[in-house]
Amino acid sequence: MSIQISHLNVVIENLKILEDIHFTIPKDTFTSIVAPSGAGKSTLLKTLTGVQPMTSGTIKVDDQKVTGLHTAFSYMPQEDMLLPWLSVYQNVTLYQKINHLAIDEEQVRDYLDIFGLNGYEHFLPEQLSGGMKQRTALLRTIMNPSSYLLLDEPFGALDAMTRGQMQDWMLKLPKKAKRTTLLVTHDIE
Repeated sequence: MSIQISHLNVVIENLKILEDIHFTIPKDTFTSIVAPSGAGKSTLLKTLTGVQPMTSGTIKVDDQKVTGLHTAFSYMPQEDMLLPWLSVYQNVTLYQKINHLAIDEEQVRDYLDIFGLNGYEHFLPEQLSGGMKQRTALLRTIMNPSSYLLLDEPFGALDAMTRGQMQDWMLKLPKKAKRTTLLVTHDIE
């Protein structure tokens, strides 16, 4: 299982955003793409999910050509996209609720603790700091059991200590959860 991208081009309003991109991400690995703002990182992730159509090229997931929206990916955009009327707990278990899946309460408690959200389960997003919203959004993405995580600047709103803790935990995730992770960022740290 892997993500294979070849000859990927994305043109938006006559502007080349991505040009002739090629790479492969092996199964169960953690891959980071570090590039300056405006380099097309977010567009790449949106194209992988099918939210942004590609102009030309090929994307394969597990040797299957991908066209349109693809459910193999759990995607975290730069914006937290939390539903404001749902609590932290309801936001992080949203995938399970929508898909009528059992919620592993022990796993949720463990993750809330790892993410520093223990005790905030019933808080609404408006009651959280920017960093807590970011952690809630990241946890919601991780709670989606898809094989592939696509993370767009997931540590941007976090303080240095929390960012370090989350980075350490994320590096362990592919081995723990058998997931392939692609993280894009402009931050070399």
